[in-house]
Amino acid sequence: MAIRIISKAKYNAHTQPLFRKLEILPLPKLILYQKLVFFQSVIQKRAPSAFENIWLTNREYRLGQQEANFERELRNDGDFYIPYSRTQTLGRAPIFVLPQEWNQLPPEIQIVRKINDFKIMLKSYLIM
Repeated sequence: MAIRIISKAKYNAHTQPLFRKLEILPLPKLILYQKLVFFQSVIQKRAPSAFENIWLTNREYRLGQQEANFERELRNDGDFYIPYSRTQTLGRAPIFVLPQEWNQLPPEIQIVRKINDFKIMLKSYLIM
């Protein structure tokens, strides 16, 4: 209702075009935006030390499970390893959700290192 008032639209107007026009993220995308900004800070080692070494890339996980002499590079080595969750409730925990959402980002957004540039690119990606 607030977005309709801000844009002076009819009471029953669709909100998706209004959000795009005003470049405002709807609540679910705003939550996703904050999750990904946090995960990027973890990757860049700007998050608190309690979050270090929680998430491993597929390569780090595979090398930890197998012999260290297996050096073949696989196509998803750069993606983060998503552990198996036995229940759906547990699967909604950040340890499972954050790497899954990060892996779904386009590579051109994942490689951005400056936080402000990352936020701008991520917001424009989520508004589309």
